Amino acid sequence: MIPEWHSTHKVCSRCKKNKPISEYGKRTKKDPRPRPKCKDCVREVVRPATLAKYEYGRSVMIRYKLMKGCVKCGYKEHHAALEFNHIKPELKRYCLSSKYTNVYCKKNTKTKKEYKKELANCEVLCANCHNIHTYGKGTKQCDYT
Repeated sequence: MIPEWHSTHKVCSRCKKNKPISEYGKRTKKDPRPRPKCKDCVREVVRPATLAKYEYGRSVMIRYKLMKGCVKCGYKEHHAALEFNHIKPELKRYCLSSKYTNVYCKKNTKTKKEYKKELANCEVLCANCHNIHTYGKGTKQCDYT
């Protein structure tokens, strides 16, 4: 007898539409069965939650930058002019602004601890001081939002 998940079509548990198996993601590498919800339904549920986590993390980091201000000149008027500078660039693992969703994680998770460790390796500089500080060093840059 052929297992149910070997068929070519399946009914989504959310939208109740009969769709081809290619419209479903796999559960895990070890478990090749298709997920109960189609990719479209998963996207509809996951995307708003991810955006909410990103916006929360972004607002926290904006408040953090405004609270700290530039360590060299003391500027703290607008968050867009404040940037994170890695004190020891050789220890830089990733750009903080690309991982804003990590701020949303629970207290003692590995992800949150790694984010705090990365943040501890940074100082806040205004755009002018940061450009002067990094001028000619050839460090990799990232999107500072």
